[in-house]
Amino acid sequence: MNVNENDKISPRQYIYLFPSITIAAGILHAPRVAAEAAGTDSWLVMLAGGLLFLFLTYLLNKLALLFPEETFVTFSQKIVGKWLGIILSILFVFDFFLVSLYEVRIVGLVSNVYLLDRTPLDAVILVYLCITIIGSRGGIEVIARTCQLLFPLLILITVLMSALIFPKLDFRNLLPILHTPWQTLSKATFTTSFFYIGSEMVLFLMPYLAKRKNTIKKSAIGFSIIIALYIWITISSISFLGISNIKNTLWPGIEVIKTLDIPGTIIERPESLFISIWISTVFATSILCNYFAAQITSSITGFRELKPILIFFIPFIFFFALLPNNTEDVFKLANLAGTFAFILIIIAAIVLLGIAKIRKI
Repeated sequence: MNVNENDKISPRQYIYLFPSITIAAGILHAPRVAAEAAGTDSWLVMLAGGLLFLFLTYLLNKLALLFPEETFVTFSQKIVGKWLGIILSILFVFDFFLVSLYEVRIVGLVSNVYLLDRTPLDAVILVYLCITIIGSRGGIEVIARTCQLLFPLLILITVLMSALIFPKLDFRNLLPILHTPWQTLSKATFTTSFFYIGSEMVLFLMPYLAKRKNTIKKSAIGFSIIIALYIWITISSISFLGISNIKNTLWPGIEVIKTLDIPGTIIERPESLFISIWISTVFATSILCNYFAAQITSSITGFRELKPILIFFIPFIFFFALLPNNTEDVFKLANLAGTFAFILIIIAAIVLLGIAKIRKI
């Protein structure tokens, strides 16, 4: 694949891009899901799930580095043949499609509850969707620069709010530790690992890297930031709310932030600031999903222009994003997207890499 030099991304941008891909809608309800699955051992299964995906990301990098100048559509056909490669590529389009419509729906849902309670849900979804499509048209380099700007803001806000909430935390709520049966911990690790979905984009980013030296190390740095952030949010939410309360709280992180008293009443609703920064992070995930879905579609069909393909996506994403009738259905959609992506990552990280190594391609 010949990538325009103006669309190349730097190693530093890659580090920022990686966590921006993975930290998305799930960060708001991850503590509740982990608490329901493992109780006070929630932070341990969040760590285990992160380490599992760190290993899978390592394998994905190894696979992508075997074909650094080629797209997944091209090198998958070299490994398993033309038709199986095309089928796998189409499955990844479906994967990005699922993630995109889930992110769009969650943004609409959270915005309706905390920010725009008088605005119709479909209006919020449509506006956000159109903005993500416009963002996707800019190309990878523009997306990477956006992530380079927005991700440090998320970290800064998280650090500041953590400092404010820290005196109110009761770490005794994390006790007892390691009391959960190992069978339950294993199942909980699988469940929480869904929050790290997004690492499959490594397969599609490689041709855009200006320098590929220490790529695996840089992705490990980016992923370590993700793991640390998820663990901290889980620990702080449980320490503040308690294990019984967190299981009955839809968005634990937001509810914790709502209790903050910022000195000088500079910000009366700190959760609004956090949600705004969070939406910008979800925006990065959405535009990347849209972009890569369009890129794969372009490679399969031979239609070079991405803009018409992206515009073509709008009615489909909008329609399917409105299908869930309630919040429970939205979370079922999240589980579907997570399971589907996990299966594809396993196929790519283990099966394709194994075949490529055996065939010495």
